[in-house]
Amino acid sequence: KEFSILNPMARTDAALLLDPARANNVLFGGRNAVGTALGDTWTWAAGQWTYLTPATAPAPRSHHRMAFDRAANVGLLFGGKDALGNELSDFWSWNGTTWTQLTPATLPPTRSGHGMAYDALRNRTVIFGGKAGSSRLSDVWEWDGSAWTDVTPQGSPAWGPDARDGHSMAYDPRAERVVLHGGETA
Repeated sequence: KEFSILNPMARTDAALLLDPARANNVLFGGRNAVGTALGDTWTWAAGQWTYLTPATAPAPRSHHRMAFDRAANVGLLFGGKDALGNELSDFWSWNGTTWTQLTPATLPPTRSGHGMAYDALRNRTVIFGGKAGSSRLSDVWEWDGSAWTDVTPQGSPAWGPDARDGHSMAYDPRAERVVLHGGETA
Protein backbone atom coordinates (compact mmCIF):
# COMPACT_ATOMS: atom_id res chain seq x y z
CA LYS A 1 0.00 0.00 0.00
CA GLU A 2 1.11 3.56 -0.61
CA PHE A 3 0.02 6.71 1.17
CA SER A 4 0.76 10.25 0.06
CA ILE A 5 1.77 12.15 3.17
CA LEU A 6 3.66 15.39 3.24
CA ASN A 7 6.94 13.97 4.58
CA PRO A 8 8.55 11.68 7.14
CA MET A 9 8.76 12.90 10.73
CA ALA A 10 12.04 14.41 11.92
CA ARG A 11 14.57 11.69 12.72
CA THR A 12 18.22 10.86 13.30
CA ASP A 13 20.31 7.75 12.66
CA ALA A 14 18.20 6.58 9.69
CA ALA A 15 19.50 5.12 6.42
CA LEU A 16 18.83 6.45 2.94
CA LEU A 17 19.78 4.94 -0.42
CA LEU A 18 19.47 5.88 -4.07
CA ASP A 19 17.51 3.23 -6.00
CA PRO A 20 18.38 3.83 -9.67
CA ALA A 21 16.30 0.82 -10.81
CA ARG A 22 13.11 2.54 -9.64
CA ALA A 23 14.35 6.15 -9.94
CA ASN A 24 13.75 7.02 -6.29
CA ASN A 25 15.40 7.21 -2.89
CA VAL A 26 14.48 4.84 -0.06
CA LEU A 27 14.46 5.90 3.60
CA PHE A 28 14.14 3.37 6.42
CA GLY A 29 14.00 3.67 10.20
CA GLY A 30 16.00 5.90 12.52
CA ARG A 31 14.98 7.49 15.81
CA ASN A 32 12.38 10.18 16.41
CA ALA A 33 12.83 13.25 18.62
CA VAL A 34 12.19 11.30 21.85
CA GLY A 35 14.55 8.46 20.86
CA THR A 36 12.00 5.85 19.78
CA ALA A 37 13.27 3.51 17.05
CA LEU A 38 11.31 3.76 13.80
CA GLY A 39 10.47 0.99 11.32
CA ASP A 40 8.90 2.96 8.50
CA THR A 41 9.71 2.82 4.77
CA TRP A 42 9.52 5.94 2.59
CA THR A 43 10.42 6.75 -0.99
CA TRP A 44 11.31 10.13 -2.47
CA ALA A 45 10.62 10.61 -6.19
CA ALA A 46 9.62 13.54 -8.38
CA GLY A 47 9.75 15.94 -5.43
CA GLN A 48 7.35 13.93 -3.24
CA TRP A 49 7.64 11.60 -0.26
CA THR A 50 5.50 8.43 -0.27
CA TYR A 51 4.91 6.32 2.85
CA LEU A 52 4.90 2.60 2.08
CA THR A 53 3.40 -0.20 4.15
CA PRO A 54 4.98 -3.43 2.91
CA ALA A 55 3.62 -6.66 4.43
CA THR A 56 7.10 -7.59 5.67
CA ALA A 57 9.76 -5.18 6.91
CA PRO A 58 12.78 -5.07 9.22
CA ALA A 59 12.11 -4.37 12.89
CA PRO A 60 12.37 -0.73 14.00
CA ARG A 61 16.02 0.32 14.24
CA SER A 62 18.63 3.05 14.09
CA HIS A 63 22.35 3.21 13.23
CA HIS A 64 21.86 0.69 10.39
CA ARG A 65 23.27 1.05 6.88
CA MET A 66 21.92 0.54 3.38
CA ALA A 67 23.48 0.28 -0.08
CA PHE A 68 22.10 -0.44 -3.55
CA ASP A 69 23.32 -3.66 -5.18
CA ARG A 70 23.38 -2.82 -8.90
CA ALA A 71 24.01 -6.42 -9.98
CA ALA A 72 20.84 -7.65 -8.22
CA ASN A 73 18.87 -4.38 -8.57
CA VAL A 74 17.91 -4.39 -4.89
CA GLY A 75 18.59 -2.24 -1.87
CA LEU A 76 20.41 -3.99 0.97
CA LEU A 77 20.11 -3.22 4.70
CA PHE A 78 22.40 -4.58 7.41
CA GLY A 79 22.47 -4.38 11.19
CA GLY A 80 21.92 -1.37 13.39
CA LYS A 81 20.39 -1.05 16.85
CA ASP A 82 16.97 -2.36 17.79
CA ALA A 83 14.40 -0.48 19.90
CA LEU A 84 16.24 -1.50 23.10
CA GLY A 85 19.66 -0.40 21.80
CA ASN A 86 20.98 -3.91 21.08
CA GLU A 87 23.16 -4.33 17.98
CA LEU A 88 21.72 -6.42 15.16
CA SER A 89 23.15 -8.68 12.45
CA ASP A 90 20.08 -9.21 10.31
CA PHE A 91 20.25 -8.68 6.56
CA TRP A 92 17.43 -7.49 4.29
CA SER A 93 16.80 -6.71 0.62
CA TRP A 94 14.34 -4.18 -0.84
CA ASN A 95 12.96 -4.77 -4.35
CA GLY A 96 10.88 -1.59 -4.56
CA THR A 97 7.76 -3.28 -3.20
CA THR A 98 8.71 -5.47 -0.27
CA TRP A 99 11.45 -6.25 2.22
CA THR A 100 12.86 -9.80 2.29
CA GLN A 101 15.10 -11.09 5.06
CA LEU A 102 18.17 -12.78 3.62
CA THR A 103 19.60 -15.70 5.59
CA PRO A 104 22.95 -16.75 4.11
CA ALA A 105 25.03 -19.37 5.96
CA THR A 106 27.39 -16.68 7.31
CA LEU A 107 26.64 -13.11 8.39
CA PRO A 108 28.97 -10.41 9.69
CA PRO A 109 28.81 -10.14 13.50
CA THR A 110 26.31 -7.77 15.11
CA ARG A 111 27.11 -4.08 14.69
CA SER A 112 25.80 -0.56 14.44
CA GLY A 113 27.25 2.63 13.02
CA HIS A 114 29.25 0.73 10.40
CA GLY A 115 30.02 1.82 6.86
CA MET A 116 28.40 0.11 3.87
CA ALA A 117 28.88 0.75 0.15
CA TYR A 118 28.50 -1.09 -3.14
CA ASP A 119 31.73 -1.59 -5.10
CA ALA A 120 30.51 -1.39 -8.72
CA LEU A 121 33.86 -2.47 -10.19
CA ARG A 122 33.87 -5.77 -8.31
CA ASN A 123 30.10 -6.22 -7.83
CA ARG A 124 30.46 -6.49 -4.07
CA THR A 125 28.78 -4.79 -1.12
CA VAL A 126 31.41 -3.84 1.45
CA ILE A 127 30.98 -3.33 5.21
CA PHE A 128 33.69 -1.81 7.39
CA GLY A 129 33.83 -1.39 11.15
CA GLY A 130 31.06 -0.16 13.38
CA LYS A 131 30.39 -0.82 17.02
CA ALA A 132 29.43 -3.93 18.98
CA GLY A 133 28.63 -3.08 22.58
CA SER A 134 31.48 -0.88 23.80
CA SER A 135 33.96 -2.20 21.19
CA ARG A 136 34.72 -0.45 17.92
CA LEU A 137 35.38 -2.75 14.97
CA SER A 138 37.88 -2.68 12.10
CA ASP A 139 36.80 -5.74 10.14
CA VAL A 140 35.90 -5.82 6.44
CA TRP A 141 33.12 -7.98 5.01
CA GLU A 142 31.99 -8.41 1.41
CA TRP A 143 28.68 -9.64 0.00
CA ASP A 144 28.95 -11.14 -3.50
CA GLY A 145 25.22 -11.66 -4.01
CA SER A 146 25.12 -15.08 -2.37
CA ALA A 147 27.59 -15.15 0.55
CA TRP A 148 29.30 -12.88 3.07
CA THR A 149 33.09 -13.26 3.36
CA ASP A 150 35.37 -11.78 6.02
CA VAL A 151 38.17 -10.20 3.95
CA THR A 152 39.89 -8.37 6.81
CA PRO A 153 43.61 -8.23 5.94
CA GLN A 154 45.79 -9.94 8.54
CA GLY A 155 49.21 -9.02 9.84
CA SER A 156 51.25 -6.09 10.97
CA PRO A 157 51.79 -3.17 10.56
CA ALA A 158 48.29 -1.79 10.62
CA TRP A 159 46.74 -2.29 7.20
CA GLY A 160 44.23 0.55 7.11
CA PRO A 161 41.76 2.66 9.06
CA ASP A 162 41.56 2.42 12.83
CA ALA A 163 38.52 0.74 14.35
CA ARG A 164 35.64 3.23 14.16
CA ASP A 165 31.92 3.81 14.01
CA GLY A 166 29.72 6.61 12.68
CA HIS A 167 31.74 6.96 9.47
CA SER A 168 30.56 7.28 5.88
CA MET A 169 31.47 5.10 2.91
CA ALA A 170 30.75 5.53 -0.79
CA TYR A 171 31.95 4.21 -4.12
CA ASP A 172 34.12 6.55 -6.21
CA PRO A 173 33.59 5.54 -9.87
CA ARG A 174 36.54 7.58 -11.13
CA ALA A 175 39.02 5.98 -8.74
CA GLU A 176 37.14 2.65 -8.94
CA ARG A 177 37.24 2.08 -5.21
CA VAL A 178 35.24 2.41 -2.02
CA VAL A 179 36.27 5.39 0.09
CA LEU A 180 35.75 5.96 3.81
CA HIS A 181 35.51 9.28 5.65
CA GLY A 182 35.36 10.32 9.28
CA GLY A 183 33.86 8.45 12.17
CA GLU A 184 34.74 8.07 15.81
CA THR A 185 37.80 6.16 16.99
CA ALA A 186 39.07 5.36 20.46
